[in-house]
Amino acid sequence: MRNLKSNKQRDKNWDRNLRKAYEKGKNLFAKTDEEFSLENRFFTALENSESGEVSSDTIFSYHQKGNVIWAEYSGGSIVKGYLIGTMDDKHELHFDYRHINTNGES
Repeated sequence: MRNLKSNKQRDKNWDRNLRKAYEKGKNLFAKTDEEFSLENRFFTALENSESGEVSSDTIFSYHQKGNVIWAEYSGGSIVKGYLIGTMDDKHELHFDYRHINTNGES
């Protein structure tokens, strides 16, 4: 008799319990990672164009504030360089750069 009573009570509360379980579980696998940022990250080039001066010896030190990005870079044939630009919603970078090479050319 007790089991029958429990089943009726469970059936009566089914929708409420289902909603409750859904609410508790809907964020179980929600993304909790921090927002993507280039702040304090360091990179080197994997490849460059034939006329490019940046090499795998060039190290870029990136910074970011909102969607604005900038970096200092040097190494290889680069004495000092800077880039500045933006990062869009797809994390694609759009920037301009300027540097001085070991021959004193910019």
